[in-house]
Amino acid sequence: MFCERKGQSTAEFALMLPIIFGLLFAVIEYAYYLGALNYVNYATFSAARGLQVSEDPEAVVQDLLTGRMVDYATGDVSIVANPTTGSVTSTLIWEATSPGFEQLMGEMDAAMTVTLGERECNHEGTDRLGRVAAVGNRAVTRSDNRMMCQ
Repeated sequence: MFCERKGQSTAEFALMLPIIFGLLFAVIEYAYYLGALNYVNYATFSAARGLQVSEDPEAVVQDLLTGRMVDYATGDVSIVANPTTGSVTSTLIWEATSPGFEQLMGEMDAAMTVTLGERECNHEGTDRLGRVAAVGNRAVTRSDNRMMCQ
């Protein structure tokens, strides 16, 4: 009356194993992608901040991304700085590293822009309306290093 079904669970497990591994590797690949987006987002913000204080934005990005999962030297990230508007635009060129996911996920490039406004040296010694501040005001007596407009 009852038939022996030896090996049924092994066969079902063998059928499900590729799907389970595929989902596992997809989660890992997507985690790498989100980590890379986080690195590039922070580097873009830091480059915009560096642009405000008269630093080279590309040098800031290179310092932050050297040796990370997204390396600036390999061309995975491109930076375009606009000193007149105080904005920095970065583009992350992402290629999936797990086999088969490049076709599955398609284009995963991301572009982000950070705009912080004019350089800070334009505002040193002025109040919020742009008037020259009185002597003794903290904006005149105390400023960051590297605040000289060049």
